[in-house]
Amino acid sequence: MSNIVFEFQFNNARSKRLSLRIEPWGDVSRIEPGQSLRIRVEGPISNDPSRCLIVQVESDDNASVWGWSGSNITVLDKPA
Repeated sequence: MSNIVFEFQFNNARSKRLSLRIEPWGDVSRIEPGQSLRIRVEGPISNDPSRCLIVQVESDDNASVWGWSGSNITVLDKPA
């Protein structure tokens, strides 16, 4: 099975710090106002709609990025 690889940028356009959790691994990055993170995703290609990347805002200051089975998510730009 082939893999798909892509990168995206996650921006905190809010006026306060945001916690971004990478799931299902539980890694947390705290993103200051105006700061951005570059995130790399790699995982098996599938036509199954349940095997996709999910970005979820959970509260005023928390968000999560969920990988799918067999995927790997890497934060390339770690906050200072």
